[in-house]
Amino acid sequence: MYQQPNAPQSIGGVLDSGFKLYRESVLRVFVLAAAASLVAAPLNIAAPYFVTNGLNAEHVAELVLGVIVVWTVVSALNGAIIARIDSIARLTPLSLSSALAVGGRRLPAMLVCAVVMSIGGMVLAIPGAVIGAVLAPSVNAGGQAPVASVLIFFLILFVPISIFAVWFVFGPSALIIERLGPVSCLARSFAIVRGRWWRTALLLTMLGILLLIVYMVLGLVTAIAAFANGSPPSNGPVPWYYHVVVTPLLSAFAVPMLYALMLAIFYDLRLRHEGGDLAARIAATA
Repeated sequence: MYQQPNAPQSIGGVLDSGFKLYRESVLRVFVLAAAASLVAAPLNIAAPYFVTNGLNAEHVAELVLGVIVVWTVVSALNGAIIARIDSIARLTPLSLSSALAVGGRRLPAMLVCAVVMSIGGMVLAIPGAVIGAVLAPSVNAGGQAPVASVLIFFLILFVPISIFAVWFVFGPSALIIERLGPVSCLARSFAIVRGRWWRTALLLTMLGILLLIVYMVLGLVTAIAAFANGSPPSNGPVPWYYHVVVTPLLSAFAVPMLYALMLAIFYDLRLRHEGGDLAARIAATA
C-alpha cells in the first residue's frame, strides 16, 4: 500500500514514490482519464477536415465554441483526477462523484489560473516572436538565417518560458489540493520551488522523458492505424476508432502516471519548503 512520505526524499525516492502512487491510483482514475480523452475526440476527428477545407466564419465560431466546451469538461475531469489521486495519497479515498464535485467547484478558479499563466507565457514569448519576425523575411526570400541568430531566437523564446513553467507548474495542484485561489496557488507553487529550481527542473525533465516515450508509442500506434486504414499518416487522417478507442485507452494509463508523479514531486517540495520554514523559525527564536 502507498504511504505518503513524511520527510524529503532523494530524486530516486521521489520517482519511486510517484510510481507507487500511480500503481495505487491508476484503476481508480482510469475512467476519468479515458473520459477526458474521449471528450476531445470530436475535435481531433474534425481537425483534418478544417485543415483540408479551410475555415469560414461559421466554422471558426463552431471551432471556438467546441474548444471552450472541451477545455471546460477536460479541466473539470483533470481536477477530479488530481483530487482523487491526492485523496488516495492521504489514505482517505474520495468517491468518483465526490472527486467530480471537487473538479466542478474548482473549475472557475482553474479558468482564471489558466488565463494568468497563458498571459505570462505570451508576455515572455514576445522577445522571441520579435526576433522570429526579423529573421523570417530573409528565410522566406530563400536566404539562410545565421546559426547564431537562430540560437539566440530559441534561447530568448524557450528559456524564459521554461523557467516560468517550472516556477508555476504546481499551481493547478495547489489549487485543487489546498483549495487556494487562482493567483495564490501560483504564489504557492513559486514558494515551494524557490531555492529548488534546478532539482525541480531535473525531476520534471525525467518526467518529460517518460511522457516522450509514451508519445512515441502513441505515434507508432498512429502510424499502424493509418496504414491499416489504407494510407500512410501523411496522406490522410487516422481512422475514427483511433481517437475514440485507442487514444482514450492510452490516456487512461498515461494521464494518471503524469499526475501521480507530479503530485509526488509536489509533496516532496512542500515538505522541503515546510522544513525550511520550520528551521528558519527555530533559528529566529534561538
